[in-house]
Amino acid sequence: MKNRGIAHAHEAARIYQRYYKPSFNILRLLKSVLAVFISGSSPASGGLVRRK
Repeated sequence: MKNRGIAHAHEAARIYQRYYKPSFNILRLLKSVLAVFISGSSPASGGLVRRK
């Protein structure tokens, strides 16, 4: 039972590593930088609305 859990954890770690592997995508980087310059804030904070 313990070995099955360890094998499952290793497989999950492999999937996670493959899925979140950083890639140097110049187009995505350029779009992100342009979005920051155009909007004046980070694209990740676009959902937040501030009220005065």
